[in-house]
Amino acid sequence: MFYNVKMGRKTCELSWVNGSTFVSYGDSTQLLYLRSRFYNPADGRFQSRDTWGGDTTHPITLNKWVYGYSNPIQWTDPSGYDPNCKHAYPSFCAYQRMLEIVNEEKPNGVNALIKLFNDSELYTKWGSYAGRTNQTRLIWVLNVTRGSGQGGGPEYIPGIKWKNLPKELIDDLLVCGMAPLQLGIDFGGDNGFSSEFQDQKFYQDSDRWNSPGHLSTQVQHFLTAVAQSFPFSSINHLGQNLGLRAIIGHEKIDDRTNSEWAQIQSTKDSDIDHWFNAIEADKIGDKAQRDSELWAILNFGSEIAFGDVDPNRFGNSLQDLRLSLKGHRFYTWIQQHKSGSPNQAASWLAQTLTGR
Repeated sequence: MFYNVKMGRKTCELSWVNGSTFVSYGDSTQLLYLRSRFYNPADGRFQSRDTWGGDTTHPITLNKWVYGYSNPIQWTDPSGYDPNCKHAYPSFCAYQRMLEIVNEEKPNGVNALIKLFNDSELYTKWGSYAGRTNQTRLIWVLNVTRGSGQGGGPEYIPGIKWKNLPKELIDDLLVCGMAPLQLGIDFGGDNGFSSEFQDQKFYQDSDRWNSPGHLSTQVQHFLTAVAQSFPFSSINHLGQNLGLRAIIGHEKIDDRTNSEWAQIQSTKDSDIDHWFNAIEADKIGDKAQRDSELWAILNFGSEIAFGDVDPNRFGNSLQDLRLSLKGHRFYTWIQQHKSGSPNQAASWLAQTLTGR
């Protein structure tokens, strides 16, 4: 239950609480955690004083024992420190809600990704910033998952005429963080994905990638493929689509190479042909043909069994290429349904990535 802190009376239902303001019950103490302190619903009291100093222009904030200006129906406090979210800082509130979703769903990263598109709070309260259409929500998700200091997702990319730039300048842009790499948020591994997209087992296997401490980053991998597809709505076979070449090349060179330009250069025209053949096969549900085309891109050699990985090519797998293909197709789907509700995108993600 949710209780008004000042009056000690019930004001709304638990479902609203878990979806908006509180995280959940803690351990056997039955306390609710409000991001910065614990609250006991049994007596309607906090267990400690608010650490926020308050705002002298709003005297009620100087009371260390109230929540949300003593008006939790009108005000929320995602950070646990300052209830200014509702009107003053929508971008901060939307970002805080994103972090809440990821942490609430962890380690099921794909559930968090789906919820970023169908969460009611993001739509109703912060939709002016987080977006209320498929297109605007995707742009927001890509921007907030890049992390600070990495540029700004696809909004930065369309203005760059990649094909007209010299190789040296392109390399500089990639190194300086202009490449859309969605590595800013830890989603918690490959839990929740269909088995055809899971690659954590290869990190754990001493005969494969032998990196038991490494956590799979499949949500980030998927979003990176989406972001790298974003600026390039007109696909061609002329070798000028660097975004597509980066998507494919990422699975052709050991991840530890850490060179976006080297990955781009590794992609051959024949790889792009295989890629489009795989997309067409995927559209009609022919997984065997799709995987055959993707396997040809990996080009591991006859000594590696189909579906397995090369121990000497850390991070390259059929599972990743399948997920990259789905990311590219998600971008295409978004372009075809730009003005639809983000709930539609959530349904696409759930069906495609989890089989639900």
